[in-house]
Amino acid sequence: METMSQSAITDRTHWPVPGGHRFTLEATGYALMALVKAKEFDQAGHVVKWLTEQRFHNGRYDSTQATIIVFQAVAQYMMEVPDLKDVDLHVSINISGRSQPLKWTFNNENAYVTRSAKVVTLYHALPEEKETDCKKFDLQVKIEEESEDRDAAMSVLDITMLTGFTADKKDLARVSHKLSDRVVFRIHKITRVGLLQPAAVTLYEYYAMENRCMKFYHPEKKDGALNRICHEEVCRCAEENCSYQRKKRANNWDRLNSACEAGMDYVYKATVVHADLTPALDHFTIRVDEVIKEGTDTGVGGKERIFMAHPYCREAIDLSEGSTYLIMGKFKDLVEGKDRLLYMLGGGTWIEYWPTEAECQEPAYNEACKGITSAAEELQTFGCRT
Repeated sequence: METMSQSAITDRTHWPVPGGHRFTLEATGYALMALVKAKEFDQAGHVVKWLTEQRFHNGRYDSTQATIIVFQAVAQYMMEVPDLKDVDLHVSINISGRSQPLKWTFNNENAYVTRSAKVVTLYHALPEEKETDCKKFDLQVKIEEESEDRDAAMSVLDITMLTGFTADKKDLARVSHKLSDRVVFRIHKITRVGLLQPAAVTLYEYYAMENRCMKFYHPEKKDGALNRICHEEVCRCAEENCSYQRKKRANNWDRLNSACEAGMDYVYKATVVHADLTPALDHFTIRVDEVIKEGTDTGVGGKERIFMAHPYCREAIDLSEGSTYLIMGKFKDLVEGKDRLLYMLGGGTWIEYWPTEAECQEPAYNEACKGITSAAEELQTFGCRT
């Protein structure tokens, strides 16, 4: 290893060879394999970085021979490098409207601890799948339960995974020789992601990049399609965190603060009259028993309104027919229907079970009843104190 290091360039990122850049690439690829075999992962990481920076705009190296050696070396590095290295990362996020940045520190002890903060989130539209996206290829992407009927030969894959998932490294070294056009490997969830976005799989002809095909996949969405909520002729993107029923004990400060925060449009005591749950849309008919804070939709006391949610959020929302809830919703979640406003149960909606009079006499609900009633009376009497 010492002799090999002496022949490398000063920063030990590559091994120059006379006769052309492709020979340098090939020699560096072989050197990377040697570093991986010797478990010199720190130095190998710098070599991998240099190799990935040498590609032309079309993703290829100088020659087929150099390309194969480089791909094989990088693949071996990715297969052998330890999953968790020393983590020392300081993150500072500047958020519009806040005087101080949001700061987080990541190390080996807290690398997998979830961190969150309320911020305005922008979602970039995913490229649309079109017929013209597939030229000379027929590509299908599926996520299925693991099958035991698998036979394999050696192969190397380079693929972008869904956020929070990792590929099974043992599977990445095996591709079926009975089904030569089918590549199968397992993926494992390593961390929970609040809003998992679809990932793309692209197939292309190596020396004719225009011949390509791209498909999206997602564990819970067909073809990785974006979530949408449609009612009559109105459709809305539902790619955001689900609202959820607050089953842990809330305090009046939280209730009043949420009711009066910017953008919160209405606060109702409301009862679910009927729930129509379908694979495409959860459709709730809800009677507004009491208007605690009137919003854009005026004169709704005692009337029924339509509330909608994506089936993906059904478990989190957990609304039951005949039950009463404290519901607070934002202006952005109101949609103009044909003859009345429609209510979306978006990520910023507050949903809290409102116990019945009989339940309020029970110790389990007594404190919640006093709190929710007190908050409602304060809002109705004094409004939002801003």
